[in-house]
Formats: sequence, structure tokens, C-alpha cells
Amino acid sequence: MPVKPNAVDDSASFFETDAISGNILDNDVAGSNGKKILNFFDGERVDAKAPGVITTIEGEHGTFFVKADGSYSYELHASEKVGFEAGESLFEHISYKISDGGGNTDTAVFNLEIKGVTSKPVAVDDHLSFSEDDAISGNLLSNEINPGGSTLYLRFFDGVRVDAKSGPAHETIVQGDYGTFKLQPDGSFTYELDHSLDAVQNLGAGEHLTERVSYKMADAAGHTDVGVLDLTINGSDAPLLS
Repeated sequence: MPVKPNAVDDSASFFETDAISGNILDNDVAGSNGKKILNFFDGERVDAKAPGVITTIEGEHGTFFVKADGSYSYELHASEKVGFEAGESLFEHISYKISDGGGNTDTAVFNLEIKGVTSKPVAVDDHLSFSEDDAISGNLLSNEINPGGSTLYLRFFDGVRVDAKSGPAHETIVQGDYGTFKLQPDGSFTYELDHSLDAVQNLGAGEHLTERVSYKMADAAGHTDVGVLDLTINGSDAPLLS
């Protein structure tokens, strides 16, 4: 009696930055005729009309490129890389069927793990202090912890989306409690104190006002974190008397 092929479950683990490839038939046992052919992968027929033909099959998180000899490569979807960081994993669970070409078949499961490698940036709270007579400016992103080393971007400030384009024509203007912030996506900002406000006019030497604002930043891979700006404006002269 002919011996049918024996498909053995496969597991593979790669980092997201690896060239992901392998062969799911390497550990399978051929039938008595010595053949083992990949017929179906994730329910889709694998083209075996000619040697080396590649069948493209969409997985849950990426795309498989498979051949009838069991070899495969895999590309993670770009959208899955957004926010994907070290310590996290994505999984593909695929059933497949092999044949000996003579009608004898067997099935097994392929489990693929893709591990994140990027550590997300950490927003470090900013504590800045200026005299009311100073030209007030700074950069919210200059002190952030950035293990990945990619460019950081200021995305939101006080709940307002920051324009992704740079330059004076694209600065984002946000009204604070005591003045106006003008921001760029690289985290740089200026602040203009509103001297028409009573709180500013009555600010005396030794006194201060504080703007406390939350912001969100992101790296190029889409990892985000939230920080807080405490901007202190110190009085430098006697308050105006009414």
C-alpha cells in the first residue's frame, strides 16, 4: 500500500527587520513515491504549473510569496509597522495541504511570529522659565528620549493638531491663558505674552504666571508619547496701578 506524505506543523520566528523566508516542507515527509508538493496555503491553491512559479497570498498582517516546493518569503504590511515596538509580536496562523502528486494528501499548520524591534520615544516634560521682558522661545522635543534615533515630530499641542509642514507660512497658532504660542512640527515654538491682560499688567517682581500645556509627539514609525510643558513667566517690575 502506498504511504501518503506526512505534513508536520511548522513554527518560525523573525524580527520585523529580518528578511523573512523559509520552507515549510523541510520537515515534512514525502510519500512512497518520494514527492511532496505544496497544494494549498491558507485555503488558496498554490500554482504548480511550472517550477519556481510564485503564488501571492495575503495573510493577516502581511503578504506571503509561496512556491509549490514549500519555499516562502513574507513582507509585513507597512501599516502594521506603525506603532509596532520592541516587546510586541504579530502572528500569522496558516493551514496548508501537501500532496505527493498521486492524490495522497496531508495537512499541517504554519505559525509565524514577527517581533517588533523599535523602542518608542519618551516625551520628557519641559519646565521653562522666562522673564516677562524676554523673547520667549524653545523646543519641546530637544530633551526627548529617542532610542530609535529617527526624526521626532510635534503632532498635537493643547489638543490642537500641529501642521506637518514647516516654515512661517505653516506655523500652528495656539492661544494660551496669558499669551500666544506659535509652533513648528520640529517642536520649536515662540510665545508672545499678552500685555493687555490684567493678570499680565499686574504681574510684579517676584510673582509669576504659568502656562501648563500637554503635547503629543511621534517618531517616523508612528510611535507616540505625551509630555507636558510648564512655561513660567516671571514678573520683572512693579505692577501697574489702576
